[in-house]
Amino acid sequence: MKKIFWVLIAVVCLAIVSWLTVFWLGGCASTQQEIITTTTIASTTTITSTTTTTTTTTMAGAWINLGPADGISEGNAYWLSLKVFKGIPYIAYNDASHEGKATVLKYNASLDSWATLGPAGFSDSWVGFTYLYVYDDGSADGVPFIGINNGLDNSTLAVLKYNKSSNTWENLGKSSLTTEVNAYNAPLYVYDDGTADGQPYVAFSSGFTTGYAIRTAARKYNKTTYNWDLLGTPEFPTNNPADHSVALSVSGDETPYLAYVDYAHTKVTVMKYTSGAWEAVGPTEFSISTSSVQLAFSAGVPYVSCPGMVYQYDSGSNSWVTAASFDTSHGGDYFIDYSPLTGPVAYNTFFEGTTAEPVGKASVMKYQDSAWQYVGAPRFSDGQVFSNMALYVDNGVPYVAYADYTHGSRVVVKKFE
Repeated sequence: MKKIFWVLIAVVCLAIVSWLTVFWLGGCASTQQEIITTTTIASTTTITSTTTTTTTTTMAGAWINLGPADGISEGNAYWLSLKVFKGIPYIAYNDASHEGKATVLKYNASLDSWATLGPAGFSDSWVGFTYLYVYDDGSADGVPFIGINNGLDNSTLAVLKYNKSSNTWENLGKSSLTTEVNAYNAPLYVYDDGTADGQPYVAFSSGFTTGYAIRTAARKYNKTTYNWDLLGTPEFPTNNPADHSVALSVSGDETPYLAYVDYAHTKVTVMKYTSGAWEAVGPTEFSISTSSVQLAFSAGVPYVSCPGMVYQYDSGSNSWVTAASFDTSHGGDYFIDYSPLTGPVAYNTFFEGTTAEPVGKASVMKYQDSAWQYVGAPRFSDGQVFSNMALYVDNGVPYVAYADYTHGSRVVVKKFE
């Protein structure tokens, strides 16, 4: 009898221990799962652990395909340049289906299709970059210009204008604009001089030495002689601006401004061309350390941006003051929309994945109220994004273009609605 009693006691104890073990393990397993996975509730609150909660807001809306969802180019595309003029998107790129030459497409909203401007692959040779600009000539769709470098001609710079009547691209001046070799990253600006052609300007770096530019210059197109006139002394005091960080804009009184990053000190300097010479605008090398720069005018005021910071020029103190700042923890590329109504607004394009979906899909964020928020759903591309992403904001509406690996690395263009 005593033996039976102790057996019953042992069974009860074993049951209690088993129940406690299951309870404890279940609790630990639940905690472990919450630590290593991300659960999104209503697309706004992200729980990363049982004790820590972070909030990531998402702008209401969705990314809508412009044209076919599987891409608008014939094949692979590189060096994308996207511009939107009065709601009409244009895209330029290095077209792998045409020996890497330049191709430009224009979107037709009524047909939801893209038309090639001129022949596909219209440049003389393969191109190492494209820079698209659409000039407002008073028409509904503007006049496209493009800056490229001719890869088979020592990568010398060329600027072309689209002729609507003949559906062709015409060189402005010589097919090779400069005698400097390895011209790269040539921002193009067409000043509104009241004519149908506008007044084109271009800036560039050229003559690489061990990967860095040794010459930065700007030129103005002479519509009488059909030559590109050099503006002042081309070499700036540092003589070593980084090859990929030159920005150009022209003020309302047709004063060219040039911003560049000094390779030796990795900071921004802004110059303006006046009375036949270049002079510094405010102090030189005034920014945080950076490798890239953007320059624009908003309501007549020059702004300079680099990842993490936007500066506004204060003419009263002849200095650059902080207009906005934002964190750069996501990496990728940044685009600043200079709205006279809202002030500068930062956008971020980058590739990201998750534990379940590690491929680098496209995401876009907007910096608002001192925090980043997703523009629509994160990772909205169908597949891994190939090559660079291009973003443009037109009247507050973001557009994005990228080459999608799932679709044979063809160009996909989307609009946020």
